[in-house]
Amino acid sequence: MDNIVPKSYVTNAPPPTSNLPENPTQMESDNFRGKKRKKPPIVKKGSSVWEHFTKIEECEPDDLRYLCNYCWNDYACDTKRHETSTLWNHYKNAYEASPYKVDEKKQKTLSFEPKKGGKEGEGSLVAVQFNKEACRQAVARYIVLDELPFRHVEGEGFRQMVRVLQPRFDIPSQMTVARYILKLYYEEKSTLKNVLKNERVSLTTDTWTLIQNINYMCITAHWINREFQLQKRIINFCQITDHKGETIGKEVEA
Repeated sequence: MDNIVPKSYVTNAPPPTSNLPENPTQMESDNFRGKKRKKPPIVKKGSSVWEHFTKIEECEPDDLRYLCNYCWNDYACDTKRHETSTLWNHYKNAYEASPYKVDEKKQKTLSFEPKKGGKEGEGSLVAVQFNKEACRQAVARYIVLDELPFRHVEGEGFRQMVRVLQPRFDIPSQMTVARYILKLYYEEKSTLKNVLKNERVSLTTDTWTLIQNINYMCITAHWINREFQLQKRIINFCQITDHKGETIGKEVEA
């Protein structure tokens, strides 16, 4: 009976001692004791501005240059000697004015861009992506340039053609096209005002009468730019009461 261990002592007794560390993480630290842990390598990410420029392969190794994907101007691109602030400033201006600006970051496709003022077949390849906003602006310009009615975009023939050309493009309604054309008008008007600030212009008028006895007048501005090219823009189209010189003069002044 003296050798029997009381039951209460068995249930309340602490666990047997051993060589296990009191701190569970002590074993892991002991395994690395005397060894320096290697820090994870720091990966430096390059500037995202290079996504909008294409490297010129034929340039000299000491003079690396990149081409802008939107206006094709070239800039120095040696990252060890040049900063990217100039490229960012150029990108913000060229990107906004480019019809090839994109919303997506993947799945680029090559497209042939004709050279402005060049012969047929002259141009270069550019990497483009689908852009819904650029497509709508292109449709608005198409309606204006070809003098088509707004409802043209709702015609079945036009819709079938667009589905073949770009199935991802959601064709806008005639009301949406009208809003884009109005926006385009204000943009072109602002651009023309900035041009005429630095030019000496000559104004000409053209008047006519409809069969309903309604008189109209068109005012056109002519000037020669710095490249000695004759330019002309319609700056007003309005209704007048008659074709008298005094009436025309007051309308031009207004």
